[in-house]
Amino acid sequence: MRWPLSWLEPWLEDPRGIREKPLMNPFPVIDTMLALRVKAPELALALYDAIMEQSQGMVWSTDGVIAFPFQIGNLPMAGARCERLLREAKNDQALLNIAVAAHSDNQKDRLFDRIEEHHASSLPADVAKAYTLLGFCDSSARADAMWEKFLAAPPVDQWLADVLRESARDYGRNRKAREAFGRFLSSDSSAVARFALKEFVGSCDSRYALWADQMRPEWDDWPYDCRVAYRLARDVIKDRLSEKKRQRKKRLFHTPPAFSNMAPWR
Repeated sequence: MRWPLSWLEPWLEDPRGIREKPLMNPFPVIDTMLALRVKAPELALALYDAIMEQSQGMVWSTDGVIAFPFQIGNLPMAGARCERLLREAKNDQALLNIAVAAHSDNQKDRLFDRIEEHHASSLPADVAKAYTLLGFCDSSARADAMWEKFLAAPPVDQWLADVLRESARDYGRNRKAREAFGRFLSSDSSAVARFALKEFVGSCDSRYALWADQMRPEWDDWPYDCRVAYRLARDVIKDRLSEKKRQRKKRLFHTPPAFSNMAPWR
């Protein structure tokens, strides 16, 4: 089979080449895949499959692109991979990656449809997945309506009720972070702005990348002290997100595994 970009053929025919020394960083492999997303989505997905096939042997992390199929349009082949990602997610970080990817490329309606299907399931694990995913969504009218529906009819099962509660807190923390960031940007009081920035740093997770840059003014139009404070805050956020990521990888549906060799963690 001939590909539009012939220099990709060796990687696609023998993905082991992706692990070679010159490719020990996201460029050019992952950056090429992202660039092909719009103009050649089928080729982008083929490269994604090659990357995932070799991900265990790479020296750089693929966590940021595992949920890449959710950033592709409504191609049947992308849909199949999305379903597999949802089915095989082994921890809360994987579910957060899926939610952020779906929001970043305006595929959230696809995600919401899957959440509603899981919520309607008779399997407790599916319902827990619905709660957890909705908790990792960004604020929107549809997400708010789904939360109103879920909270109006909480589950009888205590474990599911705990998952619902923790997921609702996750959803609320993201909204709190966005509101605090808005106050930081708009306040004329330096004291209020500092407090708001502290609240933003304490509440945000990786979802802040979905809205923070859109909310803030152009860099040169920002007062110097605000630019400095935000840069320092981003350094703190980076460290906090690394710790949160480590914690979420140890949980599924806000629940630590009883044993590491139990499904689906093994």
